[in-house]
Amino acid sequence: MKRSSLFLLIDVLMVFSLAVMSGLGLLIKFILVPGSKRQLIYGRNTDLSYLGMDRHEWGTVHLIIAIIFIILLIIHVTLHWNCFIACIRKTVHTKTGTVIFLSVCALIILFFTIFPFLINIRVNDREYEHKNYMHRRYHRPRSSLVRETGVISIFTDIQSINNIER
Repeated sequence: MKRSSLFLLIDVLMVFSLAVMSGLGLLIKFILVPGSKRQLIYGRNTDLSYLGMDRHEWGTVHLIIAIIFIILLIIHVTLHWNCFIACIRKTVHTKTGTVIFLSVCALIILFFTIFPFLINIRVNDREYEHKNYMHRRYHRPRSSLVRETGVISIFTDIQSINNIER
């Protein structure tokens, strides 16, 4: 295969994988909405799926496509490495500057690659967190949310129990 044909193939595959990733991201965000939004949109807790897969399964496909894109990006940069270095040298003008620039880029990439494994997540009690979720999320009184969605609210029961305890 000619070098130019290989470049074109890699670029086309990158554009295709980026388009698929974008489409899946939009599908997950706006069509296969999370449970809290399903309750407001459909008035009940429903299961949403597309082609037999729910939002979490599409999220896995999204991740696989993202990994493929990263592999293609690494191949792309490797194939264009000399051009990449030449452009940096034209901008930086010194070999030391080029090394510093590439080192800083490598450190930034390394940081964002291992960042998810370094963070501490906060774990909250789901029942407590969910109790005021719709009220906090939409900044409207709970009663108006219940009226608009037609949902019998657990919030009313909790509020009644709190009033009895006092």
